[in-house]
Amino acid sequence: MKSLSFLWLNYHMINMKIKLVLFLLFIGLEGFSQNQEMDSLYNVLQTTNNDSLKMETCLKLGVQWENINSDTALNYYQRATAYARNYQWWKRAGDIYLNQSFLFNTLRDSSSLKKVCDSALFCYKKADYLHGQINTHLNYGTFIFNVEDFYAAIDAFEKAKALAINAEEPEFLARIYNNIGLAYQYVDNYEKALENHLNGLKIKEEHQFASVEYSYINVAVAYHVLNDNKNAITYYKKAKLIAQEKDKQSVVALVWKNIGDVYFDLNKIDSSAYYFNQSIALYKELNLPDGLGNAYLSLANLKKHQGDYSQALSLVEQSLKLFKQHGNQKQLSFIYLSLADIEQQLAKKSDSKTHLEKAKNWGEKGYALATAMGLKVRQNNIARLLAEVYHSLGNDTKGFQYAQQAIQLTDSIFTTEKTEAVSRAMTEFETERKELKISLMTEEAKNKDLELSKSESERKKQTNFLITIGIVLILSVGVIVILVVFYRQKQQSNALLKEHNLEIEKQNEEKALLLKEIHHRVKNNLQVVSSLLDMQSMGLDNEAAKLAVNDGQNRVKAMALIHEKLYQTDDIIHLNFKDYVIQLMRQIAAVYPGSQNIEQLVEANDIQLDIDTAVPLGLILSELITNGYKYAFKEQDAGFIKIRLQLESAGQYIMTVADNGSGLPNDFDITKAKSLGLKLVRRLSKQLYGSVEYFNNGGAVFVIRFMDTIERKTVE
Repeated sequence: MKSLSFLWLNYHMINMKIKLVLFLLFIGLEGFSQNQEMDSLYNVLQTTNNDSLKMETCLKLGVQWENINSDTALNYYQRATAYARNYQWWKRAGDIYLNQSFLFNTLRDSSSLKKVCDSALFCYKKADYLHGQINTHLNYGTFIFNVEDFYAAIDAFEKAKALAINAEEPEFLARIYNNIGLAYQYVDNYEKALENHLNGLKIKEEHQFASVEYSYINVAVAYHVLNDNKNAITYYKKAKLIAQEKDKQSVVALVWKNIGDVYFDLNKIDSSAYYFNQSIALYKELNLPDGLGNAYLSLANLKKHQGDYSQALSLVEQSLKLFKQHGNQKQLSFIYLSLADIEQQLAKKSDSKTHLEKAKNWGEKGYALATAMGLKVRQNNIARLLAEVYHSLGNDTKGFQYAQQAIQLTDSIFTTEKTEAVSRAMTEFETERKELKISLMTEEAKNKDLELSKSESERKKQTNFLITIGIVLILSVGVIVILVVFYRQKQQSNALLKEHNLEIEKQNEEKALLLKEIHHRVKNNLQVVSSLLDMQSMGLDNEAAKLAVNDGQNRVKAMALIHEKLYQTDDIIHLNFKDYVIQLMRQIAAVYPGSQNIEQLVEANDIQLDIDTAVPLGLILSELITNGYKYAFKEQDAGFIKIRLQLESAGQYIMTVADNGSGLPNDFDITKAKSLGLKLVRRLSKQLYGSVEYFNNGGAVFVIRFMDTIERKTVE
């Protein structure tokens, strides 16, 4: 569970609110009540004939009424904007509209929020006030970010960025880059997230802005998710050094927790636990309940990994107490999900209906809260869990209702956002194309004017010059005409070529976007299949049948991981083999107790495989890695599983999967193996125009030779 820094998002909203209404926060003499202050404002409104003063008074009354009655507050805001627009005080009108946006955000009225932000933009443009336009886009993006409409938030932040670059506003620009990076993290595009965080960090370092330590943390988070753990640790340490210099102990505690997250993913459990406990101790000393609650959640995740569900439950319950008193509702819904998940795991271990009932109750609480807040991603995760829990309780009707709800939420989250992204891209392209045509037409008109001007000049020369130079003049006109014709033809050709290239680029972008959508949809549907298999296995009493279903679930997860890796990168047709294998081994290891003692070794240069090769190869690896964890180390406490991929020649590869376990019997012949898994390995190897060999060398060693798609086509 990786922590993200929301400093600039939250800071900007609060700071903007203060700037907009600072003059409204009338602080009277000591002893005056709010009612007396409002009475004074009513008196001003009734007695003054000055419309400017009436506007300001209505605005102050709107602020006063915000926490009492929102309808009355809106009424006063609307009266204030009416005065401002009537006198065309555009900048002031923009300020009032933007102030209303905070109220609509509190009311979670997204439709009205969009309208007042659009009105604020209109007024600021009329006033030619660039600073206000940037603020409006930035605030709107922040509001919709908080309800998890991340693609729309990115669009708003990008508009703010374009204006901030033109306005040469480096401080604004650094904040905007940070916000764009955070939004991209939430849509799993960590390459884009890292790019924006690094841009923001560069500006902060150049101008020596405050809070650079938070940018270091955001960069480190992105590197962590991209499996560049060396850079992640480096940037976390930079953040810690600056925080210690500034005596920001809360930041030090956050960095310790995040370093613990990195070591957890590296399977260095002792180091991870050390940093989590350091973070918890410092948060306790500082009396910071939010940070302490998050640190408890990270340590709970570690305990869950170790199979200590009772300790994990205790830590999450401590986190719940802290967040109920001090935390936000969004984090509270995540804690409900965590509690439901742990209770479900305890039910699996003890076959206890009591734990299932608790899982159901926590899940229902989390689902209701996520629904009320419009957190579709959280709703989706909880719906999947509740589908499994209800199935285990024997309530299949309710279980399938939640399973169906999860599928609908998945479609709603990704299809709508991707469609909007395609629509925005197409709109931008059409606008650019129209502008290009207008530019070409203008240029052509200029050329015609130039040509007419030159012809007139030549006619005047013919009149004034003697006939003896007429031949030279005619030749000159001929050359000019040829050059003009050639120039126009070349210009038209270049314009057509540019338009053609733009069309190709547009089509390529659309195809890439749609392919990413396909990979994302396939991954999510495979996850649903995996969940259904998991639900099915709960109702089985036969151990052999359970193992068979679990093996099938591992195969589905191996394929889902390929599609997940492909949609997370800019290269949507090739898979980085090493990154995939590292994540696949962790995924399989999490299923088997004691796997933390088995070292995972992967040797592969920067080898990229196409999807038609990666899918069968991933299934082969899933079978062999699973067999290693299941059978190789029954008689020993520790060991290793090693995977090596080498390029033998163009398009031909050798993959070795080895362990130092007990190995297979001496008379084992893989060509005669009867198990479904090894039959699948043989058949998939043939599908890749390859072969599989087995021998014992201090443990089991499998050697698979295969060809990539291009090489297979040459053989065909």
